Amino acid sequence: MHRYNISGGSGDDYDDRSIYPSPFNFRMASPGPALGQGYGYGIILGLGFAFAVLMISITHLLKRFNNEVQTSEMFNTAGRSVKSGLVAAAVVSSWTWAATLLQSSGVCYRYGVSGPFWYASGATVQILLFATLAITLKKRAPNCHTFLEAVHARYGTPAHLTFVAFGLATNVLVSLMLIAGGAATINALTGVHAVAAIFLMPVPVVAYTLIGGLKATFITDYVHGFAVIIIVIVFALETYATSDVLGSPSAVYDRLVAASAAHPVPGNRDGSFLTMRSRGGVTFFVINIVGNFGTVFLDNGYYNKAIAAHPVHALPGYVMGGAAWFAIPWLTATTLGLAALALESSPRFPTFPARMSESEVSAGLVLPYAAVALLGRAGAVMTLIMIFLAVTSSFNAELVATSSIFTYDVYRTYVRPDAGGKRLVRTSHICMMLYTAAICLASVGLWYNGISMGYLYLLMGVLISSGVVPAVLTLLWNGQNRWAATLAPVLGTICAVAAWLITAWRTCGRLDVECTGSNDAMLVGNLTALLSPLVLVPALCVAFGIDNYDWVSMAAISRADDDAEARNDVDAVTERRKLHRAFKMASVVTVSMALCLLVLWPMPMYGSGYIFSRRFFTGWVSVGIIWIFGSLFAIATMDPLGAADLLVTEKDDDVPFRARRNHIHRTWAGTFSSLPELYIQPESVAEVEKAVRLAQKCGRRIVTTGSGHSPSSLTCTSSWMLNLDRLSRVVSLDAQTGIVVVEAGIRLHALSDVLAAHGLAMPNLGSIDQQSIAGALATGTHGSSLRHGLVSEAVVGLKLTLASGGGRTESCSADSNAELFRAALLSLGALGVVCEVTLQTVPAFDLSWRQTIDAEARLLRSWEQGRLWSQAEFVRVWWFPYTRRAVVWRADKTTSPEPERASRPAGLLGGRRLGFHLHRGLLWLSHWFPSLLPWAEWLVFGLEYGFADGSESGAVQPGRRALLMDCLYSQFVNEWAVPLHRGPEALRRLGAWLNRLPDDHPDHGDRGPIPFSAEGLYVHAPVEVRVCDTSSSSSSSSSITSSPPQRPRPFLDPTVEQGPTLFLNATLYRPFGLDPPCRRRYYQAFEWLMRDLGGRPHWAKNFTVGRREIETMYGLRLDDFRRVRHAVDPEGVFVGPWHRDLVLEAEAVKLRCEEVEVCRGPAPGGGVMTSGRV
Repeated sequence: MHRYNISGGSGDDYDDRSIYPSPFNFRMASPGPALGQGYGYGIILGLGFAFAVLMISITHLLKRFNNEVQTSEMFNTAGRSVKSGLVAAAVVSSWTWAATLLQSSGVCYRYGVSGPFWYASGATVQILLFATLAITLKKRAPNCHTFLEAVHARYGTPAHLTFVAFGLATNVLVSLMLIAGGAATINALTGVHAVAAIFLMPVPVVAYTLIGGLKATFITDYVHGFAVIIIVIVFALETYATSDVLGSPSAVYDRLVAASAAHPVPGNRDGSFLTMRSRGGVTFFVINIVGNFGTVFLDNGYYNKAIAAHPVHALPGYVMGGAAWFAIPWLTATTLGLAALALESSPRFPTFPARMSESEVSAGLVLPYAAVALLGRAGAVMTLIMIFLAVTSSFNAELVATSSIFTYDVYRTYVRPDAGGKRLVRTSHICMMLYTAAICLASVGLWYNGISMGYLYLLMGVLISSGVVPAVLTLLWNGQNRWAATLAPVLGTICAVAAWLITAWRTCGRLDVECTGSNDAMLVGNLTALLSPLVLVPALCVAFGIDNYDWVSMAAISRADDDAEARNDVDAVTERRKLHRAFKMASVVTVSMALCLLVLWPMPMYGSGYIFSRRFFTGWVSVGIIWIFGSLFAIATMDPLGAADLLVTEKDDDVPFRARRNHIHRTWAGTFSSLPELYIQPESVAEVEKAVRLAQKCGRRIVTTGSGHSPSSLTCTSSWMLNLDRLSRVVSLDAQTGIVVVEAGIRLHALSDVLAAHGLAMPNLGSIDQQSIAGALATGTHGSSLRHGLVSEAVVGLKLTLASGGGRTESCSADSNAELFRAALLSLGALGVVCEVTLQTVPAFDLSWRQTIDAEARLLRSWEQGRLWSQAEFVRVWWFPYTRRAVVWRADKTTSPEPERASRPAGLLGGRRLGFHLHRGLLWLSHWFPSLLPWAEWLVFGLEYGFADGSESGAVQPGRRALLMDCLYSQFVNEWAVPLHRGPEALRRLGAWLNRLPDDHPDHGDRGPIPFSAEGLYVHAPVEVRVCDTSSSSSSSSSITSSPPQRPRPFLDPTVEQGPTLFLNATLYRPFGLDPPCRRRYYQAFEWLMRDLGGRPHWAKNFTVGRREIETMYGLRLDDFRRVRHAVDPEGVFVGPWHRDLVLEAEAVKLRCEEVEVCRGPAPGGGVMTSGRV
């Protein structure tokens, strides 16, 4: 039987003096390799590019049907939503290096049955323990792209550069091992020149990684892992069940007993291959553990998978992945390593009659030789496919890991901090190509200089493991200072390299590949690398002081997505509680499993020196085969597109479903945030109908949003969010009648532009025009005029898509479907989706306005005499409680041809921007020094409007410009509607309380002071005062043709039943995102006063009353609204926790699609993050 040649040449060229010669230059006395070069090139190019085409196609399908856009976030983090199944598949595949299969088999060949177990257990515990670190990373730095970003956020530049160097060194070493081992096997089995294999293998990997990014890595991991396990099972069944030479555990056992007698293993109990008592095996075990701690805990690829994992799926993903992976090296080596020992005395073995040399074992050729001996050419083909898949899958992960380091930790950190998503994607692409070229060139250099995969595998711990302890402490201990993080890895590596080389010199007297690659030298170097930081870190912390880090800078790391919303990302507070529980669980589960694999299982067998009996060996092999089938089942049942990812497309129509993930919703004021499961942007009524049908089908809630102008949690959801910005066209416009039909997503400013172009205008507006028309209607937006009511009074018809009837769209008006119309005019988003609005507009008008500074006493006299609110069509007031003054703004329509003009107030600031920044700065200081607020009120508004009473300014402007205000601040707003005639009493009582006037002061009124202490309390100014009158028939006049009949009032209209309504708005600002410390006390007292005056809260604002008070305030009208709501949405598709707490009946059962709040907590930058579930 001929021996298979590895790379051609004669046996005279072979030199066995070196334990670690080149993995590519073995010379055998045979005529040729097991397979021809055509097989090698076919696998590399054919199979490689087939995978590339498949992965690129899947990426495009995900973009088409799952709305996955390849932003920098998606490219480098896979959208941060990968579920546990795919994480586990990724761990299995990317941890299955060429070394996993080749090195484990070589260790088995050297030390017998102990070798596979030492390899598998020594490399599994890192994955299990890393689950704890993965959860901690998700918790500490939820928006980071690499672990190194977290390092930079905590320690700054020096430590960051240190860990960048260690991270890149880890990726380089792993990449070199992958390419070296793969090229050696391809060269051995096919005769393809090693240099050709080195340069061709990465090409298809780079192709599909450039297109698919990290998501492609996860998908290829699934496919590769599945295929590798199938091939391992084939080899195992051939060896232990069907082979005509072996075919049973007993036959293998007999041959191993004979091999132990013929070639006893030094350091093994009785020289047997069938014992766990192996000195060489335990030495390798320690080296293996140390080195793999470095390649897991410092390889950015594993952090990438943690970052990509959905927060609560990191733990099960890593635990499942580690458990499934254990069986691969254990059974692969137990099968093919032992098969090599059993068959090397057979003529079918490639090296027969000689044993394998140490250089062949080190090069990883035990597995291919055993495969050829078992299955001939079929075995060679399967080995080639298995090694190729292992190399390409792992190299794919290394590419993304390295490119993310260069992109985010070098380029964005030090070169272009302002780089956007598209530029970062381009940078990632360039880095991948340059890195691949560099690795190929370095691999060729290693080949020509005789450095093998086995040598690199043992050396990697020496070079990188000093970074493990500082890396772990970076996430787990707040006491490690920046000097310990910066210097400990460097000093530890210096110590490790010195210990390694000194041991090699003292052992052999020389420093060559053979001596430095000896077990003793590698053992000392690896242990020094891992353990020296345990001394260095405490010493440096004592020397430079123990830190007291608060984790804030890690949490503040921002994303760099192309979507403007994603730039406003906040910490996923919705998952904090689950992450906290997962961390505790991970600590228990992973430590327990690690103890089982490292101590409880192997050490009793090692200590006893037990030599396997035939029955025990059969059971040992059987456990391995059962375990690998369990791994296969786990991988096979994992969804290759992301397990629980929701692909909700209907194939029976051509209506698109425009949904995407990874949208952060924030209210306009920045007060509340949420993370919806899907963010849907329909462009037609048909698409809205489809979204509603799918929500019913999938049991999801829908929240419709525009600008999110409401500062409450009303628009927050963890389910589906429907944004109508793309449903914003003008359907029809009749300039003669003023009837305008618009899609409901149109913003008020865009609507005003369209109307102005046709000589039309809205009869009344609120203070801002950023809302959509649907949003303005949903919460009862109003202006300030006794001649107008709510903005909804201009509405003459609506179209709504309802959940009842399978997503049908219905029309309603005062004459048709009147009850639905009254409910929909102020719907709170609880009925359906308003898709179309018909408006009665008026001719465009200009307003001549004047603004005057009045003393409070004069203001109240004017009010009580009935002159204040009737002096003009539009009037609004800003009241300053500490200076006891007010700004009165009034405006009337004018037909004067006078162009726009403005007279400046008597103030000194000369512009709103300067005043804005001065005011915001003082508000920020008042967060710590609240007593500044009265002084700030006097200074800022005195400078802006004048210190003297009677200061005045004015202008003539188009109506919509005059009615708008500059709402520049993020703010909390608590606004209530009370009877207009009680306004003076409201201001006097509130002012007396805020200024802490004596209890017998007349301003407290007949009912006495507000029963809450104002001691030490200071609030923001001004209080906004506005009016409307929904009971006046004049509110519907001024149409173009004639006065139409009065519009029906919404069921949930908060205004006074009869007579005019006063709106008091207690605004608290959030300077630089800081929540005001006075909010709870101020709003508690303010709401007590408003209830005492017979008021109702504005639905969109930050009030705290509950369902019982709301029922008292609205009575039968609330019952009517509930009845209509239940009829059109019986399953609660549009119901959330806000509705449940305030609007629904107390005894109502939970609806099928209703969302229930799970938790809420503080969000970075202030405000609240809410989380719910359906």
